[in-house]
Amino acid sequence: MAQIFYVDDVVHECGGGIIKETLVLTAGHCTRNSRTLEDHVADGFTVLVGATKHNDFQNGQTMYVEDVYPHPEFKGHQGKMYHDVGILRLSSKILLGKDTGLIALALPSDETPEGRKIIISGWGVNPQHPKDKRLYQAKMAVTSYRECAKRHTEEFKEHEICAKPVEGKTCPGDSGCPAIDTETNRVIGLDSYSRGGCAEEHPIVFVKIIDNLDFINSIMSQNGTDDSSGSVESDDMCETSRKEH
Repeated sequence: MAQIFYVDDVVHECGGGIIKETLVLTAGHCTRNSRTLEDHVADGFTVLVGATKHNDFQNGQTMYVEDVYPHPEFKGHQGKMYHDVGILRLSSKILLGKDTGLIALALPSDETPEGRKIIISGWGVNPQHPKDKRLYQAKMAVTSYRECAKRHTEEFKEHEICAKPVEGKTCPGDSGCPAIDTETNRVIGLDSYSRGGCAEEHPIVFVKIIDNLDFINSIMSQNGTDDSSGSVESDDMCETSRKEH
């Protein structure tokens, strides 16, 4: 897991997953403004890995960003938030270890049937526990895409995954955090958006990984690997204790 900070007029926070020693996968809107469609500049980013607490720079690796790769087809709200995927190339290598493992990406053949349980971890701020800096974990279940947005058609199903909370929910600051299929232990989606903040009555929309593998693999290939399945290693920090919301 990675904590991502971007500073312009204010500080924006997202989560992400390590897919290579120099690459962090996150949401597209964490790399490109979803309204103006302006790309974020590399020197505005700071990435923290290896820390189990929010903003704990004393106990993690502080990384800086060399290049920013938003998905070229991510058009923000104009494009219904489809292809909400981005990658950050770091200026130096992450020292991989117990708390800085590589995530395993979904395979093209992976399916996400309704009812499938997924786990997502992050440091998003819950207003009910504003001072809690621990990494938390929430459990969700894939549900019908109609639960997320009734106005969407089958097109939504091609690009996104709709999930409803089972135990806990994502909060503001969790955008880009990986959603892990509990049966395959592979990342099937990234937190994209939801309504109602941390309110558990609202479902969450995840951008679908298999819909964006071509883009992810192309960036990985440019940076030294073209392994379509990502890494077989898992990030132990994705399996830490759950903080109930």
